[in-house]
Amino acid sequence: MEFVSQQIATAIERKQAEEKLKFLSLYDYLTKLPNRVLFYDRMKQEIAYARRERKKFSLMFLDLDNFKEVNDKFGHDIGDQVLQGVAKRFRKLLRKTDTICRLGGDEFIILLPRLAQARVNTVDVARKIFSSLSEPFLIKGNQINITTSIGIALYPDDGEKGEILIKSADKAMYLAKKE
Repeated sequence: MEFVSQQIATAIERKQAEEKLKFLSLYDYLTKLPNRVLFYDRMKQEIAYARRERKKFSLMFLDLDNFKEVNDKFGHDIGDQVLQGVAKRFRKLLRKTDTICRLGGDEFIILLPRLAQARVNTVDVARKIFSSLSEPFLIKGNQINITTSIGIALYPDDGEKGEILIKSADKAMYLAKKE
């Protein structure tokens, strides 16, 4: 009986380890947001849908402004908590059908599929993000203020391939950062 119990426990542990590995292959460990692999898969699906149905969608490329200063002043642990807080705010703002990806560091990309009025709806989402991030983060007694720069690209206006759309949104984000 004890042998059977050990076998079951081992099988359960193995299954849990497999599930964790699968999760980590598709999601960012820190923020639990989709990672680049999952994002590209969803974007590929959305491009196929939009092409077939002659629909528009948008991408938003976001970079937290001067985030290095947060890490330098408060430490990486606090910086990580701010990133987790940013992810939490994004989840509250966006639809279930949207995909929010942490590309790495303080960069995020958002896929906004199947919008009725892609340009207008995307600008509205950007305003909501600016507003949400204007609220300070309170972490371990520290009030941390952050801002973000956002670049937007629309399918098919700014490109019909994923890489081109991402480059367009990234370029727009850097132009916004300079302002």
